[in-house]
Amino acid sequence: MNNRWDSYFFGVCEAVAKKSSCLSRQIGSILVKDNTIFATAYNGPPRGIHHCDSYQRRMWLYENIEGFKYEWVSDELDVCPRKLLGYKSGEGIGVCIAAHSERNLLNQCSRLGIKSEGSVIYMNAEVLPCKECFLEMIQCGIVGVVCLNATPYNDIRWLLEESNITVREFYL
Repeated sequence: MNNRWDSYFFGVCEAVAKKSSCLSRQIGSILVKDNTIFATAYNGPPRGIHHCDSYQRRMWLYENIEGFKYEWVSDELDVCPRKLLGYKSGEGIGVCIAAHSERNLLNQCSRLGIKSEGSVIYMNAEVLPCKECFLEMIQCGIVGVVCLNATPYNDIRWLLEESNITVREFYL
């Protein structure tokens, strides 16, 4: 792929990521085929669901998650609840309401009737998609992933070997 196209697509990913309300990471994804962007998405909660920095979400966490302290409800709205509870990256997923950007992207395609088969997903992520998102990408006929680092988020090497999805790193 032409580096000018990669630069353009990653610029779009960065712009899309800025819409994310996630307090941990802002990831943007775009679906590209024949140098045309068909859909965009970012990581965050489903449509109409309160974000982690909302009072309603913090009160729910306080009432339902052991160890979530009341003072965090109002004092630290700009910190990820999983971080406040001491979870490391990839842990405490049950507390998180955000969907990964690539999952939101594929759901957006479904919602709008966009055919994703034969497309490439560009992501401004530092790692490859997680196993669950990668499985969905295989099922949707995605043929490529372009991200900043081809390091797996979790062990998906066997999926990489058995699928027809190619992975490329984009260098800033």
